Amino acid sequence: MFYIHTLNGDHYDISLESLLHRKEVRSTGKKSPVRKYLRGENEKEISNGGGYALTYAEKSYRESADIKKEPEPVFHAYQIMSSPVKTVPPEMKVTDAWEYFKKSEVSHMPVVSGDGLIVGIISDRDLLKRLIISEDNVVNRTDETVLDVMNKEVITAAGKTDIRKIARVMFKEHIGCMPIIHEENGLAGIITRSDILHAIIHYPPLNLWG
Repeated sequence: MFYIHTLNGDHYDISLESLLHRKEVRSTGKKSPVRKYLRGENEKEISNGGGYALTYAEKSYRESADIKKEPEPVFHAYQIMSSPVKTVPPEMKVTDAWEYFKKSEVSHMPVVSGDGLIVGIISDRDLLKRLIISEDNVVNRTDETVLDVMNKEVITAAGKTDIRKIARVMFKEHIGCMPIIHEENGLAGIITRSDILHAIIHYPPLNLWG
């Protein structure tokens, strides 16, 4: 399920097909642990081949030696999203936002109002369009705020949205990230292109082209 967030309110239940046909949409980062699978959990008591049952210690040793480390299949946004999410308020000065971006080492941040609503999204590129940087320092001290430069229409998705659909929307709409929200409409996490690439590399069952 996808959502559109604007300064005027939220529109819910946007289907993938409707979203991809929107021409006016503007652009807007813990991984699942590896699970261990034991073979023989439901099998009958193992024999050592000599006619008598194995002791608990012998059985445990053989089972531990037979552990296969396989990545848990990933299908949904909440399985690969980054959380917690760094955010900025709309009233923050552009120069202060740039310093916060450098400190946080991220390239995108949702813009969240005082009451916790997503009202926009901003990237380091958006900030660089308004700043002059020399030797990693800001030269011009503009009075512009995040509200002045942020993208005011944001595409978000629910935690159980299929990762393949999210990847498709990000590709079609040319956006570098997608905030993930709770059912209560609160910010739960964020997915970036790097998160999707990491999932493709580390979770072979994920096939974005299937």
